[in-house]
Amino acid sequence: MSDKNLDPRIIVGLLFFVSIFVMIVNVEGLILMNVSVLFYTLLMHAYRRVFKTSLILVCLVVLNYYVYYSENQLAKFLGLIVFLCLRFMPVVTLAYLLQKVSTGKLISGFLALRLPQTLAVTLVISLRFFPLMRKELEIISTASSLRGLSFTKPQNWLHPLRSFEVIYVPLMMRTLRISEDLAASSMTKGIDFPYPRTSIYTSRFNLKNMMTALLLVALCMVIVIRSTKMI
Repeated sequence: MSDKNLDPRIIVGLLFFVSIFVMIVNVEGLILMNVSVLFYTLLMHAYRRVFKTSLILVCLVVLNYYVYYSENQLAKFLGLIVFLCLRFMPVVTLAYLLQKVSTGKLISGFLALRLPQTLAVTLVISLRFFPLMRKELEIISTASSLRGLSFTKPQNWLHPLRSFEVIYVPLMMRTLRISEDLAASSMTKGIDFPYPRTSIYTSRFNLKNMMTALLLVALCMVIVIRSTKMI
């Protein structure tokens, strides 16, 4: 997926509004809001993400109706987990789009929002840090499984300290190394330069992005009004 259609300022605004809307609507409203966010993600050409999230959404909807008609107490607890997943999934989907924007474009967009440079750099590093941590964890898990110490094997569940030692300790060491590399890279690129910085990215609102974002906000507001009337 290319980031030429993604404007970080618009996605940040959508994250703000959707984060508020998901706290107001009921379960049916959450399902409709997830569908609306998936439709927006489809317009942004994130087809693979739409496919994966759609499968997860279908599973959650099926589980939700199972819990609704079930009288099992364990199913009620499962319903709480399903409800939380439905509530946070639109935010996670929009955050995925923000994560796909290039670093330079992200910083340019955040600075166009009049954010302090230190805050903009912190947000960009945070968005890049978690996917990198996931990749590092996959590498460590693969190396541990070759030694027969993978946490996915049931026999290792009886030894949590061993799993902590072979997975999380190397992960913390890699995290420290990554933070040192980021600090050195930031100093090399002149993060402490006191004057305004220029950028090769131009921060201009695209008509298509604006129309699709307004359409998503309008759909979410209709869902919120419908949900509040049903309460």
